[in-house]
Amino acid sequence: MFGKILNTLIVAALLSGAGFVYAPYKSVADLSQALENENVAAVDAAVDFDAVKKSLNNDFAKELGINTGPDEKSLGATIAATLVGSFLGQIVSPETMVTVFKDKSRRDRIGLSTQAGEILSRSAWQGTDKFVVFNGDGEPTMLFKRDGFMAWHLTGLRVN
Repeated sequence: MFGKILNTLIVAALLSGAGFVYAPYKSVADLSQALENENVAAVDAAVDFDAVKKSLNNDFAKELGINTGPDEKSLGATIAATLVGSFLGQIVSPETMVTVFKDKSRRDRIGLSTQAGEILSRSAWQGTDKFVVFNGDGEPTMLFKRDGFMAWHLTGLRVN
């Protein structure tokens, strides 16, 4: 009796561990499939758009040489940061993401795929709660973060 319970617990632990490791790879494939199928609702569920907007805003500010930190006192930098943030707030949406990435060549450029081998070769764990996807040149393009035990959401996006 005790042996059956122990075996059941061991199998449950192994399955949970496998699910834990498999979940971010599945999230990448699911997002790629949702974009390919132009499924706006699935894209909206897979992406934390507030976090992606913040990520893109930081990247744009850095590229434009705008300091968005609390010590920034320049009126021009403040206005530029506000304009960039407002612009991104308007264009970063599930619908826009589907429009931009429905094309397979664009998904390929940022490392999105439904193929297990491609996802394995273009991604890496960062700790236990972050998962990074790379483009073909090895540059990070997407950051997925764990939400709970098995759910992962896209929280960072870098497009070149």
